[in-house]
Amino acid sequence: MKHVKGYLFSVALMVLLQALICVKSLWADTLIAWDFAGYTGEEATGQAESVHPFLAETDSSFLIRRGPGIQHAPNNDRFNANNWTEADLPSAMDQGDYFEWELYPIPGSILQLTSITLQIERSSTGPSRFTLRSSLDRFSEDLGSWEITTSSQNITVDLNSFPATESRLIFRFYGYGNTYTAGSAGFEGPGKDVIVEGTLNSKVPLPKNLSIPEATDSTMTLSWDTPDGELGTDWSGFYFFVRPDSSNTLNPSQLEKQMICPNPVLSLASIHEGSYCAGHIQDSTTCSLILSGITEGRFYYVTAYAYLVNGSDTSWSVQAPEKSLRYYPIVINEILADPATDISGDANGDGTRSASEDEFIELVNTSASDADLSSWILCDGDDIRHVFPYGTVIPAGGIFVVFGGGSPNLPDSDAHIYLATSGTLSLNNSGESVCIRTHDSTLVHQHTWGSEGSQDQSLVRNPALTGPFVLHTTLSGTETFSPGIITNYENSLPVSLGTFSGTASGYTVHLSWSTESETENAGFSITRQYEDEEPLLLANFTSNPELKGYGSTTEQHVYHFTDYPVLAGIYTYWLTDHSYSGEETTHFHKRIRIPYGLTPQPYPNPFNTIFHVPLRLPDRQSISLTVHNLTGQTILEKEQLLNAGNHDITVNMDTYSSGIYFLQIKSKDYHSVHKMIYLK
Repeated sequence: MKHVKGYLFSVALMVLLQALICVKSLWADTLIAWDFAGYTGEEATGQAESVHPFLAETDSSFLIRRGPGIQHAPNNDRFNANNWTEADLPSAMDQGDYFEWELYPIPGSILQLTSITLQIERSSTGPSRFTLRSSLDRFSEDLGSWEITTSSQNITVDLNSFPATESRLIFRFYGYGNTYTAGSAGFEGPGKDVIVEGTLNSKVPLPKNLSIPEATDSTMTLSWDTPDGELGTDWSGFYFFVRPDSSNTLNPSQLEKQMICPNPVLSLASIHEGSYCAGHIQDSTTCSLILSGITEGRFYYVTAYAYLVNGSDTSWSVQAPEKSLRYYPIVINEILADPATDISGDANGDGTRSASEDEFIELVNTSASDADLSSWILCDGDDIRHVFPYGTVIPAGGIFVVFGGGSPNLPDSDAHIYLATSGTLSLNNSGESVCIRTHDSTLVHQHTWGSEGSQDQSLVRNPALTGPFVLHTTLSGTETFSPGIITNYENSLPVSLGTFSGTASGYTVHLSWSTESETENAGFSITRQYEDEEPLLLANFTSNPELKGYGSTTEQHVYHFTDYPVLAGIYTYWLTDHSYSGEETTHFHKRIRIPYGLTPQPYPNPFNTIFHVPLRLPDRQSISLTVHNLTGQTILEKEQLLNAGNHDITVNMDTYSSGIYFLQIKSKDYHSVHKMIYLK
């Protein structure tokens, strides 16, 4: 039995060794790879598609190129060459008949190769012999040699026995033995055409699981786990560096020569070409750092440099890939986890009440700039519920609502509407936590609720955007939700508002709103902002009778206001009520988009002496205005070459008689005729 056990042990050991060899290859990463789909074959060099972050970038490090003895040859989807003139390997080496690429490990890292895969394509008269060599032994030993007579072949070179190195490596793939000078060969095949695999690790252990778990409007938090190994033996400490945007690449050899003055306030800690030393960690207990001084909308990249001091020798290694942050102040403003059980729970407005589809989360971009939310995520305590598609941009002050499903129809809202990409929000009525995170999982905003979420209505902030969450009916008394509409009842007197809507028709905006009740309400004023211009007080109850209030009343009242003329572009309107005692409350804002390409509507009409033609042009063009009388006679012509943008053309007819005229407007985009009534 003892001999049997020994035999079994030997077999088991052999199996284990074989498994370890397999595991080694499984652990390998793609260090660099090329795919030549879309190439013509005549490109001077080929740019790598995949590059390991521990490979240093130089003018030639990520390129594949031809040796001096061969030249480009046209062939689609291939990095190709002809002029393979040599009959044997020594001649090919002497004349430079090869393809060449390199790997350049960053300082402080170790390269261990496992394999190189090549997809070979050749013509019938191209080279039939190929050999791979490297600069590690000055191109003296074969890493592999093949005879290929077919039109294509896949080659995988086992490099597990290749020695680990910290040096720059150059590989040359020689071709020879062709039968015709014009015969060609190159790389092309399904998937990636040249793949180099292996491992690339730091010489000194780095902080593990480096992340940016949370950010606010002025700070970000760094978090990490202690590096492997023993402090003082395997590593002596590490630095965190932060660089804004992508204008700088840190170089370890330069950093060693800097006088490093760590400072957690970024604006005061510039060290190297726009980078900042965010902190110097020399212990194994500190695992977080709060940095201040960041600004919204700007990219920040975090890198960790670990080092080991051994006498006067310092070895550096670089954390890669960098962790990035681009922060925008996005606020969760309203949450509906428990739609009412009847049709009154139809929050998405599609005519059907659904326990899952009518759930929603309303968010607001409170920053002064447009927010790029590409790949940001909305999640709860269990899972990711929504991923914002690439290219999602929310304007400054913009509202966006994520519904659980359905076909949302919110005519009174100008919010951006999304359906949860997971197919559901799955919000728990009696207790849940939801949060918004960046593409790199940095927490931007979070809210947690308990049993208050199961009241057949939404939870909403009061005051809007900044206040605590309250039940929606404590604001309006009757409305149980308001997705896409900012409800601000910070001061419920003198009026309790119901709705505020706006529609555009031609060059006219129609605003309407209702009040559920009024207390000492003198009236309303309307403020308007066009595009990025300064807000302007547009109308006030003291000069416009339509805006006067009803004093104190418990009856519902509806108000209307028309803004004319408006130009193409985006208008924002704010509604403010005024009490007899001088109190003011701004309740809602409404954003209206007037599209380009509208037919100009002259105003006023009827007119007295002068009328105007408003228009907005997408580009520089000529505009022609012609006025005809009732007999068809042309009495006035006006032609102007106008730049792109907004214009208001004035037409003066004080020398003509009252009556009916026809105005013809021509441009390259439209031709219209308008009946004009002239009353002196």
